[in-house]
Amino acid sequence: MIKALIIDDEPKCTSLVKTILEKKCANIKVTGTAQSLDEAYKLITDDAPDLLFLDVEMPYGSGFELLEKFPVHEFEVIFITAYDKFALPAIKADAIDFLIEPFTEKDLIASVKKAEQRITDKRAVKNRTMITEWNTSGKRISLPTADGMVFLNLDEIIRCEAAGSYTEFYLTGGRKELVSKNLSQYEDVLEPFNFYRIHSSHMINIRYVKKYVKGRGGYVIMEDGATIDVSVRKKTEFIENLLR
Repeated sequence: MIKALIIDDEPKCTSLVKTILEKKCANIKVTGTAQSLDEAYKLITDDAPDLLFLDVEMPYGSGFELLEKFPVHEFEVIFITAYDKFALPAIKADAIDFLIEPFTEKDLIASVKKAEQRITDKRAVKNRTMITEWNTSGKRISLPTADGMVFLNLDEIIRCEAAGSYTEFYLTGGRKELVSKNLSQYEDVLEPFNFYRIHSSHMINIRYVKKYVKGRGGYVIMEDGATIDVSVRKKTEFIENLLR
């Protein structure tokens, strides 16, 4: 699944893009929309998207100014604008594509296919680098730390917590490792192995969930005693994963 954000100050354009994606692009999940740069910055920081559909001209700034706030980023960008004069800056920003309004459903789908291919290729490279076979008993992950690298069996990891641009890995036996990459770097890598990001700042190993307590979003109690809130918008999907 590819997580996408639509950032556009025109509700009509946002609605059109979202409708086409929902009907024609099953692998794309729109996790949020924003109509201003401030909203967009918070969404990107909280959601760690894979793909942005980004309007060039926004209130009090531009899509290019937003990207300048993320000089190093993992997400891909499809620009949307009514003006072709922004095509060259978009190319320089390494955008996947540049859609000029009014665009057709076919145009958008073609751009999405390009994005899917690039994102899939990047994930494959990252996964091969981080996850390696561990004898016949399972898999392990290599993690960069301040003084080198640490290698862990995946079943040693109870949960991961965001710590700014770092990630704290909580392990069996009361151990911890502070890793010099942010949490979003590990989401796609670990999700296939029964991990789930239940909150913008927490990803858990589902096999170590001791109890789920109902509520607006609810919360989980982990085997190490930690109590962690579940994001309201992720509640339904999380429970489905928990019951598999």
